[in-house]
Amino acid sequence: MDQSPSIGALAGALAKAQGVLPNVRKTKTAKIRMKSGDSYSYKYADLADVWDAIRIPLANNGLSVVQSPEMFESGLGIVTTIAHESGEWLTGIIIMPVAERTPQALGSAITYLRRYGLCAMLGIVSDDDNDGDVQERDDRSAQTQQPRNAPVKATEKVTAKPPMTRADLISALRALWFEEKERGTDTPALDLAWDLDNEKETSIDQIRRLGKSAQERVLKLRAAEGG
Repeated sequence: MDQSPSIGALAGALAKAQGVLPNVRKTKTAKIRMKSGDSYSYKYADLADVWDAIRIPLANNGLSVVQSPEMFESGLGIVTTIAHESGEWLTGIIIMPVAERTPQALGSAITYLRRYGLCAMLGIVSDDDNDGDVQERDDRSAQTQQPRNAPVKATEKVTAKPPMTRADLISALRALWFEEKERGTDTPALDLAWDLDNEKETSIDQIRRLGKSAQERVLKLRAAEGG
């Protein structure tokens, strides 16, 4: 992140704008079909939804946003700059690897990065129901809950590893997808990696299935390359 020599006026204006920025509602639905034939859907807020929510609060406080795409060694990046009418500015960069460099793939990646960069710089979150949170808590409770007074057998090991959390599963899945890309192979629904940790509608079981499928593909690639 970089900034102008002073950001006092910008910080004050941004604080006022953030005080009235609404949560962005997820109005779009995407359906993902996997190679296994299974499919699932999730809701998301697109770039237009974000701009509809922030345009007036920013303008009323003398703030503007400039976003420009740039290519880096590690992938495609979007530079997001928040500027104030005083001349002060604040900028940040978000980068992601891109498996394909066709116009369609790059256009899709730019849109994703603009949305995430904008939300990150302004502290915006998406407004959705809490059904996913409740289900996730229920899943974890069912996996870890034990009767309070249940006896422990002498032969049982009490040092068993706890089940992987949602964040752990997503991190492992991203690592597999990244390795697959590094080995020069297309990954199904690569862009979903940027949505999984924000989309509560994607269940832990669905993430596990994606992880199992990705692991099988990576193991085959390793075997074919002898590594």
